[in-house]
Amino acid sequence: MPRSSCCRLLLLTLGLLPGAAVAAWCSAVGSSAISAAEQEYRQAIATHRRVLEESLRDPARSPLASADLARFENLEFFPVDPCYALRASFDPATSSASFELPTFDGGHQRYREFGVLSFSAPDGSAAQLRLFQRTDAGAMSELTAIAPFRDKTNGRETYSGGRYLKFLLPLDEPVQVDFNRAVNPVCAYNPTFPCPIPPKANWLPFPVPAGERAFVPADP
Repeated sequence: MPRSSCCRLLLLTLGLLPGAAVAAWCSAVGSSAISAAEQEYRQAIATHRRVLEESLRDPARSPLASADLARFENLEFFPVDPCYALRASFDPATSSASFELPTFDGGHQRYREFGVLSFSAPDGSAAQLRLFQRTDAGAMSELTAIAPFRDKTNGRETYSGGRYLKFLLPLDEPVQVDFNRAVNPVCAYNPTFPCPIPPKANWLPFPVPAGERAFVPADP
């Protein structure tokens, strides 16, 4: 995607300009105003990543095995790329019925489909992700939804089982599908933890070189 198009997506996502004014701003990609918008975005992503790393360093919260916790310093991420911060339309699910999603450890967790996010991928192709809300984890699960997904980087640059996008509820408008915030499921750090397998409907046919890279555990 041309950088001017990325700029347009970024400014719309941040809500810095009404739609009619975005094209004029993006015609001057090198302007100080554009740079300030992108800097604000990059700082938000840096904060998101720092919070994730701090949670892994905290022995009271970390899923890391003891050997990994003892040696943990930082996670690996792709460079921040505003082209992977995408605006999406949201269609809520018509049914609230719950069902079981299989987990990597052979178990199941109960979820309901929350809705579908439709967006244009960075290459211009149409894409969708289904959002799921857990129904068997207490009141806190009512505050979030997840989109477990696979893409063409899995097993090479990213965790073989896929990654997650997490959303706070209620969803903001417009909905942002920001792959720079893609994270590993907890089982990528420690296979003794259960986490749902991305359903085939969320297997993206293109690579997503954004967000968290594969975690490398300590040698056994």
